[in-house]
Amino acid sequence: MPVKSLSVGIVIMLVIVFLGVVDAEILDNYTTIQGITFSPGTETGFYKSGKLYRVILQQDQEICGIPCAGGFPVYFYESGNLGRAVLSQDKEIQGVRFDQGSYLFFYEPGNSGAEAAAKARDKEIQDSVGAEGYASFRQPGTLRIAVPAQRQEIQGVLCPAGGAISFYESGRIKQITLGQDQEIQGIPCIENSVASFYESGKLKSALINSQREIEGRLYSKGDTVRFNEDGMVAEKSE
Repeated sequence: MPVKSLSVGIVIMLVIVFLGVVDAEILDNYTTIQGITFSPGTETGFYKSGKLYRVILQQDQEICGIPCAGGFPVYFYESGNLGRAVLSQDKEIQGVRFDQGSYLFFYEPGNSGAEAAAKARDKEIQDSVGAEGYASFRQPGTLRIAVPAQRQEIQGVLCPAGGAISFYESGRIKQITLGQDQEIQGIPCIENSVASFYESGKLKSALINSQREIEGRLYSKGDTVRFNEDGMVAEKSE
C-alpha cells in the first residue's frame, strides 16, 4: 500500500475509534433505517449512539439524492448527513461532470474528525489523482474541490482530465488547472498552469503564455500576472 494511502487510512481508523463505531450487522430483510430502505444482505454499522455509520450496498441505490454504487461503502455522520460515497453512474453536479466511480466526500463543518479526514483525503487527491475522479463537498452539498476524470469546460474555462478545481462557497471557481493554452479575460494563459479568480469571477492571477505588454509593463512567457479585483495589474513577478 502506498505511504500516502496508508497515512490517510490511519487517520480514518483513528476517527472511527474516536467516534466509537460498533460491529457491523448484515440485514436479513428489507429494512428502513433513518428513512432509507436497504435490501437484504446490506452490511450495516452503527455509532454507539445507535445512529447509522456505514452501509455496504448490495446494489446501486440513491441515497440523499446521490446515486451510490453497490459493493462500495457509504458512510454517514452521526448527524445523519451523508459522509462518503462512490457514484454508480455519471452525474453532473453544479456544472461539473463526474464519471461513474468518482469518489465523493461530504465535509461536515464543526466535526473535527471529519475535518482531519477531509484534509488528508484532499491532500492525497491533489498529490495523486485517481482515474475515476473526486469531489469534496461542504454540507449541504456545495463543491469545495473537484477533480473530474474527463476534460471539460467549467464556467467558461477548459480544465484537463485529472485537473483540480477549488470553489468558493458561492459555487464560483477559486482556482482551476488549465486544460490548454487559453485566453482568459484577455490574458493568454499557459496550459497545465493554475489560474486564480476572485469570487466576483474576475481573474486574480495566471501564468502568461507569451510575451505581452500589460498596462505598460512587459511580461515574458511564464511570468505570473496578478490583478486587483478592479481588474488593474497588482504587481509583476519575475
